[in-house]
Amino acid sequence: YNDKTAGIVRASEDNLPLALLNSDPKCSYAVFVGQLNAPGIAMGKNDREMIVRYIPEWMVIKVGDEVRTSGLDGLFYAGLAVGKVTEIRRVHAYKEAIIEPYFKPFQPNFFYVIEKNN
Repeated sequence: YNDKTAGIVRASEDNLPLALLNSDPKCSYAVFVGQLNAPGIAMGKNDREMIVRYIPEWMVIKVGDEVRTSGLDGLFYAGLAVGKVTEIRRVHAYKEAIIEPYFKPFQPNFFYVIEKNN
């Protein structure tokens, strides 16, 4: 939505397209955090926040870093804006970043779905 990620589309139980917005905990995709491109998996948390999990402990990230799609999972192409880091936590051998997504779920009128052709 407006050059920002809004969510993903996956197959439902009836094998029909099902849109999952960024706020949905079932929505997840690969991202890079900050200028050093720390890899992680962005997941829905709530209407105001997302969480990026599995960031390697040794990667340097900071509050205010931008989060963008990495393209490594084949769901998005690399470089789409996701949000900004607002908090960093250490969890076991990884870091987690709480991010404020750029996409606001109550503003859009319509979405574009990008389909990958083989």
